[in-house]
Amino acid sequence: MAHDTGSWSRAFMASTGMSLSQNADNQRATSPEWHEAINPDLDRARLMELATSRSTAIREAIASRSDCPLGVLAALAHDHRTSVRCEVAANPSMPRAIAEVLMRDRDASVLKAIARNDAAPQDVVAFLAAHRKEDVRRVASKRRTAEEAAETLTHLTMPEPEGRPERPAATFAPRPDVRATVPGVSAGARRSTSFLPVTR
Repeated sequence: MAHDTGSWSRAFMASTGMSLSQNADNQRATSPEWHEAINPDLDRARLMELATSRSTAIREAIASRSDCPLGVLAALAHDHRTSVRCEVAANPSMPRAIAEVLMRDRDASVLKAIARNDAAPQDVVAFLAAHRKEDVRRVASKRRTAEEAAETLTHLTMPEPEGRPERPAATFAPRPDVRATVPGVSAGARRSTSFLPVTR
C-alpha cells in the first residue's frame, strides 16, 4: 500500500503547530541549492539546471532573478505553482512578451503582481484596469493613477522652453542724396533726404 507522504507531513506540521509557510521558510534556510539559486555569481548553466528543480522555493528564486534568461523566464511563466508565476510577474526585467502571456493568467495574485511591476507595459496595465475581478482592477487603476499624477507633476515642473532670440528692431539712417549728381534734378529736389531701413 502506497503511503501519502505529503498528507502525513501536513498532518505532522498541523499537530506541531507549524504552518506551511514556516516550513517553506525553513526549507529555504537549510537548502544549499536555494542559497545557490540566489547567488548573484551563479553561472548560466547551473541557473538553467536549478530552474527545473522539484523545489518550488528554488524555482521561485530563479524566477525572481533580474538576470534570468528569457527562455527560462518563459518556461517558469507556465509553472503549475502560482507562487512561481508571481515571481515571474514581479521580475524587474520582465519583457513585454512574458507580460502579455501572464496578463491572461487565471490567478488574481499573478495579475496584481504584473500591475505593481514597473516593468509592465502601460497597455498591459490598462488591460488589467478593465479586468472583471475587482481587486485586479483596483491595483491596476491605482498604478495608472500614480503614473498619470507623476506625468502631470513632471509637466508642471519642466522649465519653459527658451524662445527664439528677438531680432533687433530696424533703425533708419539717412542715405546721401545720389540725385545731387544726376543732371536735370532741381536743387529743391536735391534737398529732400531718403531714408532706408538699416539692420544691425
